[in-house]
Amino acid sequence: MKKAIASLLVLVLVLSGTVLPLTAATTPSDIAGHWAQADIQKLVDKGVIAGYPDGSFQPDKTITRAEFLKIMGAVLQLPEPAPAGASPFSDVAMTDWFFSAVMAGLQNNLVGGYPDGTFKPNNPITRQEVAKILVKAKGIDETTAIGVGELGNIKEQIKDWDQVSEWATLFVAVTINQGLMKGDPSGNFRPLANLSRAETAVIGVRMMPVVTETTFIFARGADSVKLDPADVTDGESARATINIYDTLTMFEGSTTVVKPGLATSWTVSADNLTWTFTLRQGVKFHDGTTFNADAAIFNIERWWDEANPYHKGTFEYWSSMFNAFKAGEGGILKSIEKVDDYNIKLTLSQTYSPLLSTLAMFCFAIASPEAIKSQGAENYGTSTQYPGVGTGPFKLKEWTKDDKMTLIRNEEYWGQKAYLETVILRVIPDNSARYLALKSGEIHGMEGATAEDAAAAKNETALQVLLRPAMNVGTILFDNTNTPTNPFANVNVRKALAMSIDKEAIVKAFYGATGLVANQFLPPSLWGYNKDLTDYPFDVEGAKTMLTEAGYSESNKLTFDFWYMINPRPYFPDPKGIAEAIAADWSKTGLVNVTLKTEDWSTYLSDRRDGKFRCWMLGWTGDNGDPDNFLFFHYGSPRPGEGNYNNPDLITLLTDAQKVADQAQRAALYEQAAVLIHNDCPRIFIAHNQVPLLFSAQVSGYVTNPTSTEIYNTVTVAPKP
Repeated sequence: MKKAIASLLVLVLVLSGTVLPLTAATTPSDIAGHWAQADIQKLVDKGVIAGYPDGSFQPDKTITRAEFLKIMGAVLQLPEPAPAGASPFSDVAMTDWFFSAVMAGLQNNLVGGYPDGTFKPNNPITRQEVAKILVKAKGIDETTAIGVGELGNIKEQIKDWDQVSEWATLFVAVTINQGLMKGDPSGNFRPLANLSRAETAVIGVRMMPVVTETTFIFARGADSVKLDPADVTDGESARATINIYDTLTMFEGSTTVVKPGLATSWTVSADNLTWTFTLRQGVKFHDGTTFNADAAIFNIERWWDEANPYHKGTFEYWSSMFNAFKAGEGGILKSIEKVDDYNIKLTLSQTYSPLLSTLAMFCFAIASPEAIKSQGAENYGTSTQYPGVGTGPFKLKEWTKDDKMTLIRNEEYWGQKAYLETVILRVIPDNSARYLALKSGEIHGMEGATAEDAAAAKNETALQVLLRPAMNVGTILFDNTNTPTNPFANVNVRKALAMSIDKEAIVKAFYGATGLVANQFLPPSLWGYNKDLTDYPFDVEGAKTMLTEAGYSESNKLTFDFWYMINPRPYFPDPKGIAEAIAADWSKTGLVNVTLKTEDWSTYLSDRRDGKFRCWMLGWTGDNGDPDNFLFFHYGSPRPGEGNYNNPDLITLLTDAQKVADQAQRAALYEQAAVLIHNDCPRIFIAHNQVPLLFSAQVSGYVTNPTSTEIYNTVTVAPKP
């Protein structure tokens, strides 16, 4: 076999012992309408596979072991086998047409012979035999690529799993998990079934080497705050950290369905209070240290315990999702225990239905204990010198603040290794400049497009638009602190400001076809959304009456600073423009005087958290697909960063919802919560957005996720045409 198959057009395919030279690519006469027609034609066009002399392909005919190796050798471009003397198999001669293919497969550890010393080249090849070849060809270690939990899930999916031979168990599981092979529509894998020529073509297309650029450049409107996921809440930090770290549980593809991550399986006690997690073995952090139970416990103790010497920061997500830190009252986590090197036990103080979804959130990613200790917790993840160190598919190479962050492929990644060698996250603050950079080919992808640019991109043949499912909301928050000098302590003032905003006009102007007017915190796509809730009417005169009754007049206007973020967010694609439109609406009452203010993103988040604003814009992108992440995070306890809103009835209701296992019952409680929030109007809900992501047509494999945390290991960039 020629090394790298210099020209596939000279390849010959042996069928039933007959050598058929390939001629110009043609369409076989019997594949029209066949389920595998497209893939068969692809391999025919590339000269990898051919039909019979009569022009037929016979797609449903079974294929032999020798034929399969010959085709896979061409597809995989296997290196030339080392010189050898006599054949190692009694039924394979050096003069056989398939000798080099068999030897290449043997030397690349793809195949083996039978105990009697034969290879049986003319035997049909079974699907489970093919599974082994594909796993080995991909260089996947089947012993570490799939966890016990994942294996259990796959066994449940495949109806005829009992037919899988013991030796093939992990190979079949990996091929299914990696999408290299699939079962039939009835849910059977058919492990002992003979492979057909059509199936071979489909597998061949999936296995063909990807011709790709090595670098993917994605532009965003602002930089990450830092690369310590436990101590950030902003989406730009999450965008980077989700590619650097892994979590115990993870989300499946474009969904919020939980799958195993650094934990391969878990069990829960009958009372739903004790969870035991089995951890993935053979995983290394980017610094070469080992992930194990000690590493997992180090991280959880650091998040949970304010007295921990490595707990340097606010760890806002932990206190919000788990109700309190270790020394506080009402915390969900009661204790954590090491069972052995690869098992940990979490004991809860109450039933917590969202636990598995919560652990999949970017903020609960596992960091290298050694890196945190050696860098110093106060420095960790703040620069190139103090990088974030995880177990994820990419690792930090360089970070030039407010310019670009460079990630490089983790060659030792335990999961699907990235196709890309390098990912560059560039900061281009201006939306229009970002779009121009995409059109010119300077970047490959971007977020934060204006409605006009997103619409225009659909008509550009060199561009493509992907829509991220809407699981977000843009809001205006008020300081709800009940003091005599705070105008927003008056619920009627808050409601008057809500009534004077023309939300529909704002959505039309700034979101286009991807936006939806919001009347509550949860987006309509999320369970627990209250479809019967009616928004405040757009009523300027009614708002003016309410403000007058609150004591305001033309000579005594409601005067305040209105803060907006400087960079675009998924829920506010043009913050300044939206803020100006809202301020203009308020001014139409004749009783409101607003001063617009902004500052850099990192400072903005800090000042918001510390309660320095009285009226400001901010939004939320859901982290785990559970309403608890929207509602309890913001309303479970009064905090300055959430407007100091304190409604004991609401807090009780949201706490009760965490303890209920039945989703329908939980949904009913969240619908009640929406009514309580609406009646108090602690913030104004502006819009939900199905965020448009713009890419070069060269890009494929980008998987959008409603949480906005998207992993780049599946992305490829084709060479420019």
